[in-house]
Amino acid sequence: MCQDIAQVAQIDAQIRQFQLAVEILQQERKRLNASLTYHLNTRPSPIRDIPVEILQEIFLYLLPPVLEMRNCTALRLSHVCSQWRLILHSMSHVWSSVNINCDCASHQSWSGPEFLRHCVKLSGERPLSIVLRASNVPEAQLQSLMSDILTPTFHRWKHVDLNVHLHPWLARLHELTFDELESLSIAEPMTTAHGPCVDLSRCPKLSRLVLCGIKYPTSKFTLPWSGIRVFEACDVFYSPEEYSSILKCMTNLTELKIVCTSRLVDSAEAGSVVLPHLASFSFIAPKAIASAYLNPLVLPSLRKFSFKVDHSSMNPVELADQLVRLIMHCHRSLEDLKLAGLCGLAVLRVLNRTPNLVRLQCRFVALYMMDFFARFGEVELSRLERVEFRLRPVSLGQVGGLRRWVERKKVGGIRWGGGESVLKEVMVKFPHGCCESRDLMLGDVENYDGSGGVKVKVDWVPFTDLM
Repeated sequence: MCQDIAQVAQIDAQIRQFQLAVEILQQERKRLNASLTYHLNTRPSPIRDIPVEILQEIFLYLLPPVLEMRNCTALRLSHVCSQWRLILHSMSHVWSSVNINCDCASHQSWSGPEFLRHCVKLSGERPLSIVLRASNVPEAQLQSLMSDILTPTFHRWKHVDLNVHLHPWLARLHELTFDELESLSIAEPMTTAHGPCVDLSRCPKLSRLVLCGIKYPTSKFTLPWSGIRVFEACDVFYSPEEYSSILKCMTNLTELKIVCTSRLVDSAEAGSVVLPHLASFSFIAPKAIASAYLNPLVLPSLRKFSFKVDHSSMNPVELADQLVRLIMHCHRSLEDLKLAGLCGLAVLRVLNRTPNLVRLQCRFVALYMMDFFARFGEVELSRLERVEFRLRPVSLGQVGGLRRWVERKKVGGIRWGGGESVLKEVMVKFPHGCCESRDLMLGDVENYDGSGGVKVKVDWVPFTDLM
């Protein structure tokens, strides 16, 4: 018995020794962990010493200026480390711009709803800028996306660009109030007029409207037209008369763009449409229907005009007369002019009515090009500072006419209106492959900075840019 007691005492002593050794090891582990944590947190990395406020400013600087691209960049930055993720997740304004392009992804791997839900959650209560392109997404998934995620946030919509099948959603517009909506872009490949009405009467702040492919009669639109300042329409409505009826309601319009790629139905002659505040007008259409749009317009305050038509066989003089009728109401205010699809003589007829031009860009049809450059210096353009020619020459003789015009800069400049020209820059662009044409322009002319500060540049551009 005494022997057993001694063995127990010996075992207890060994246990105490082991416990003491464990305590020593635990203390050493604790010390090493503390040292490791200290070194991890204080290792030489300058970015760890940057205050959170400065990091936030750096992140904002790294984000693209285009709002629709910001969330993708923010998502990549949040994957760098946990610290950056916490900082970015706290910046609600970063996530208030959402861009989802589902047309490039397969339907099976479509993660649009999850990403959109993530952005909406992190954006807090900030106004939302949403770009959604999902024309190829199955209708069931799209309806779920609109009803479960987008519709509950409609009161926060500020800038919205939708390219989706909108029939189910459009039918509910009259039930919703968009208190913050300022800009709306809708693209919908509808081909009939049997869809639901577009009721946006509850959009008190709506100032920019873009419609593409919505071939509805004007009676199906209910909008605060007088508040619209920017309006873009691409293949919308059915006739120029319907365009005119809409434009008459936009009394405060400052920027207008009309694109028509197909021939519209015949309509009655539209009455005069006066847009007193319109400063910028862009027009793209076939020549055959151009007059139906241009004739009714009266634009007394127009400062910037871009006009592009196809290269059809319509009489160029007749088309020039239509442009002159449009410009005669704004010939003193017009400063920036872009013309494409006209021959040289038609351009000259227009320029004779624009004495206050500051910037001019011409994309030429080659017809009568030599005559244009021979007479261009005679046009009264005393305020012209920059001119750009994009040419599709059919002969070296026509390019030679341009070179002779450029050479006149080297002997004292062009005189317009009886005085010295203020012209600062001439840009000439040829299509890729026009080596002979370009060589004729080069030599001592290329990038020539001549007397009076006139700079001449010659460049190549893709052929499609000259169309």
